[in-house]
Amino acid sequence: YYDGKPYNGTTIQLKNAAREIAALHKVLDKVKIKYSYRTDINLYYKVITRKELDQINKQINKKSTKDDFDSQLKKDMTFLLNILRKHEENGKKAFRVKYKMQLIHRDIHPDNMIFEKNNVAAIIDFVGMRKSRLIEDIAFACFRLSAYKTRDINLVQRRVKIFIDTYTKYNHISEDEILYLNYFFIHEMLSKLGYILRKRYFQSYNLWDIDYNMIIEHLRIAEKISH
Repeated sequence: YYDGKPYNGTTIQLKNAAREIAALHKVLDKVKIKYSYRTDINLYYKVITRKELDQINKQINKKSTKDDFDSQLKKDMTFLLNILRKHEENGKKAFRVKYKMQLIHRDIHPDNMIFEKNNVAAIIDFVGMRKSRLIEDIAFACFRLSAYKTRDINLVQRRVKIFIDTYTKYNHISEDEILYLNYFFIHEMLSKLGYILRKRYFQSYNLWDIDYNMIIEHLRIAEKISH
């Protein structure tokens, strides 16, 4: 166990987090092992498709009794279909860029960081590590830390800039990659959403339903920032 406190969203902790995440990435870049934990997860952990949402929608419509999750998803359906369409369009440009590939943490967020006197004491929960695009890890950590306990778009944007400005002082990332920071955060959120919905509606497994509202909220924030 590590002594310390959770992330509190202050600028000093955000800057320290960015610096330590950059340091972590530099260390992970030197690790050349092939690491693939729980490959079965990858069957479900990918961006949900519009076709799958249509199948889920039809499944819900056939239910004689809809639960709260079904009802909320129905309300969010138009938003999700629109953001998926835009994501597909943006992906045509995003994947023209050459991205740095290396081992990444894959799940750096406020609950996976411990602070002591405003400094990062520990980054935990490495079970989801894999080799992938470095920008994915940066985007996810950056937006999760920047959107901590706020829906203020301007504040989130300021925090994102602080994070990236600090990160790039300690680890290199190209301007072309930074350009698609928001795209890869949305990509990660849609992948997490895909895992939840596939498990729930195709496997009758509801353990991660609790994360649904958080994902939708972050998608709405990211979608507004992308405008």
